[in-house]
Amino acid sequence: MFKTISWHIIIDAKTKEKANKVINKLMLHIGEMNIQSLDSYWKDNTQYELFGSTPLVLERPEEAVFEVLQLAARLGNENHVIGPVMNESQVAFEVVCSASTVSGISWLHMEINNFN
Repeated sequence: MFKTISWHIIIDAKTKEKANKVINKLMLHIGEMNIQSLDSYWKDNTQYELFGSTPLVLERPEEAVFEVLQLAARLGNENHVIGPVMNESQVAFEVVCSASTVSGISWLHMEINNFN
């Protein structure tokens, strides 16, 4: 079972308020996000780093991979796909996007896995 999509996102914003505006725009595309952390990015103080998750709740790996690919296509133009990595009944799949169509997002990484 794939329960969530895990997100790591770099946001172009100098304040948390502006970062939250970008997050709200993103959620129009991906639905409600559970935000684990949103902090100033240590490499660049003009950016914020977000870790979060969105619900997925799909049983079959091919459905989960397809859902993530559809999201990636909506969110960016330059997507790098990693996987799927399979180990018996376990599957991991990742997408890295370096050119988001959502204004204010510099970079994003999304991942699904059923290793837990």
